[in-house]
Amino acid sequence: MTKRRVCDSEAPYGDPGMHLGRLALGLSDSAAASTDARAVIRDIGRLLSAATLRVDRIFVSAQPLHPAFRARTYLWLADDDRVRVIDWPHGLKNRPGYLASPDHHVHTTRTELRVPRLQDVRAFRCDLYGELRADGFTDYLIVPLRFGDGTINTLSIATRRRNGFPEVALEGFRRLVGLLTVILERLVALENIDITLRTYLGGASGTRRSVGRPGAVTIRR
Repeated sequence: MTKRRVCDSEAPYGDPGMHLGRLALGLSDSAAASTDARAVIRDIGRLLSAATLRVDRIFVSAQPLHPAFRARTYLWLADDDRVRVIDWPHGLKNRPGYLASPDHHVHTTRTELRVPRLQDVRAFRCDLYGELRADGFTDYLIVPLRFGDGTINTLSIATRRRNGFPEVALEGFRRLVGLLTVILERLVALENIDITLRTYLGGASGTRRSVGRPGAVTIRR
């Protein structure tokens, strides 16, 4: 009798380590194949959406970057599988509502923040929670990304799964934060190089990179 292979959807809690390994390999493959932050963040969203976590929303904020814009945010939604990018010339701290935001909590405490059962939250200081609830999200987690230059950046995930994030799946995600930090820090650094070259050498300038070799950059004019 041939033993049938059990897929993730049939046994989501059977072997958390196995699923974590698959996610780590998928994330690493995506990061190695592309230097485009939007493409990699979209891949991260797709991978986490298909996993037990069932992520429907990813938000990444990075600061500081180039003086031309002191912060950049990326928003991926499973609804349309698009990554929206916003530059903040005056930084995240001057964003409306920042002091009541989850980003402020992470930047000041350097710890994660979870808001489970969003549908039960009736009073909230942060507009984001109300917006998430109105859009049908049920669970929210934001974690710090500690870059090598000492800056604290953030990554948040949210789901519409009826019972929120499974605890076992969340523990696995927390174990992936280190890998996600390395991936996103590299992408931010490469974007920063592009912006610097365009600022000082003009819009026709560009870079040619060797994938998998951060720092190997050739200026092409």
